[in-house]
Amino acid sequence: MASPEKAGAISLVGVGGVGSRVAEGLVRIGAGGRYSSLTLYDPDCFEKHNVKNQLCTPHYVGAPKVDAVADQLLDINTDLYIDTVEVVVKRGLVLDTPIVILCLDSMQARREIVEHCLGPNVQCVIETRMDSAVGCSLCFDPRNKKHHECWWIYWYHDDETENKAGCNGQTPVISAIFGTASLALKQFEAYLRKERSAIGIQNRVYTDFDNCYTKVETWPT
Repeated sequence: MASPEKAGAISLVGVGGVGSRVAEGLVRIGAGGRYSSLTLYDPDCFEKHNVKNQLCTPHYVGAPKVDAVADQLLDINTDLYIDTVEVVVKRGLVLDTPIVILCLDSMQARREIVEHCLGPNVQCVIETRMDSAVGCSLCFDPRNKKHHECWWIYWYHDDETENKAGCNGQTPVISAIFGTASLALKQFEAYLRKERSAIGIQNRVYTDFDNCYTKVETWPT
C-alpha cells in the first residue's frame, strides 16, 4: 500500500461523530504529513451533549469543532500539517484537494458539494452515512461519469432519512460511529493500494451492524 503520508492533501467536511473519528484514524495511520495535509471544515461548536458520541472532552464544550478536533489531533502528532475552516461548505467554495471526505448529516449538503464544490483536482470522494444500526461508506472518482451516476442512485431526500436525530439523538450510536468511520478508513486504504485511484475498488460498502451483514459493490467505469 502506498504511504498515507504521500496520499495527497485531504479535505474533511464535517467533524462530528463520524468525521472526528475519521480524522483521528487518518492521523493514526500516518496521514497529515507534508504531502497529505489535512483541512477540516465544520461551522459548529461543540455542545455538552456531543461529548458522549464525538471526539470531544468537556474541556472543549463551546469551542469550534474544527479547532477542538485539530487540537486533539496535534496531541497525537505534533508535526501535523493541518488547517481549520469554520464555515458551511456550499456553492461558491471550491474543494480542490485530491481527496475529499464528507461526513455530514444532511443529504442536501452532500448534493450541494458533489454538484457545485468539487474542483478539477479531486480524484476521490469518500462519503459516509449511518444510523444507530447501519453504516455505509461510498468511495468514487467524481471525474468518472459512471461513478457519478452510481452515486446518484443512492442519493435521497433528507425527509426519507430513517434516523433524523443522527449523532445527537437519544439512541446509542457510538458503536455505529466507530463502525462507519472504519468503513471510510478502509476505503481510504483501498484507494492508496490502487495507486491513488477509486477505480476497481469496493465503491459502496453497506454494513448492518445489528445483524452482522455487509454488502459491497464495485461500480462500473
